[in-house]
Amino acid sequence: MDYYFKNGQPQTHPSYCAFIDILGFSQMIFDCGNNKTELNSLLLRLHQILEEETSKLKKDFEDSPLRFKVFTDNIVIASPIWSEDEESEFAFIIWALSEYQMRMAKEGFFIRGGLTKGELFIDENIVFGPALIEAYELESRKAINPRIVLSEGVKTAVKSHLAFYGEVARSPQNYDIYSDYDNQLFVNYLQEEINLDDSWHLIRSVSYGFTVSNYSIQLYDANYHLSPTDFSPLHLKSIYKTID
Repeated sequence: MDYYFKNGQPQTHPSYCAFIDILGFSQMIFDCGNNKTELNSLLLRLHQILEEETSKLKKDFEDSPLRFKVFTDNIVIASPIWSEDEESEFAFIIWALSEYQMRMAKEGFFIRGGLTKGELFIDENIVFGPALIEAYELESRKAINPRIVLSEGVKTAVKSHLAFYGEVARSPQNYDIYSDYDNQLFVNYLQEEINLDDSWHLIRSVSYGFTVSNYSIQLYDANYHLSPTDFSPLHLKSIYKTID
C-alpha cells in the first residue's frame, strides 16, 4: 500500500522522518580548495562509500515500507505510520539508522541528524512536509555532536511504547535509545553486538579518521565509540531512568 498517494494524487501522511548528514562534509570540500586532483579524489571516495552504503541499506530494507532520499551528503529516511501504537514503524527506522551509522563510522564518516514524527510526503522526486523541516532543524541546531536526536513527538511515542513492557529495562527501546548529558535522547547505534573486526574499524576511524576539526566533537565521538559499555563520562543513562 502506498500511503503517500490517494487516487493517483500525492498526499502527506503521518510518518517518522530522519534527516541525517555527514559531519565535516563542507570542511572537507573547503580544505581541497580549487585543487581539482584533491577534489576528485574526495569525490571518488565519497561517491563510492555513499553509493555502496545506501545501496546496502535499500537492499536490506527493500521489503519494508521505509523510503529513502539521498542528496549530496544528506539522507532522508522515512516510514509511514500505519499502526495504532506506531511501534513497528519506529523499530524499522531505528534499525535502518543504526545500520547506516555503524557502516559509515567504520569508513571514518560520522553522522549527525534528527528523527521526528509528523506529516510527510516522500517519493523519488520530492520530500515535503513539516516532519522534514523539524528533522532538519534538529540536525542543524540540537544534535551538535555525532548523534541522531529525537524530537519531542518521538519521545512521547517512545514513552507510550515503554508502557507495553512489564520490565522496561528489558524493552528494545532501552537499548536502542539513550539519554545524553544534555538530556537529548539519541539513537544508540552501538546497541548491536559487534565483532572484533568491526571494533578495529571503529577504533581506527575514531583515532585517525576525524572529518571534523571541532575538538569537543572529537572528544564526544571518542568517548562514545571507544567506551561503548561505559557511558559514565558522558552521563549517559538508560532511557527508562530519564524519560518523564
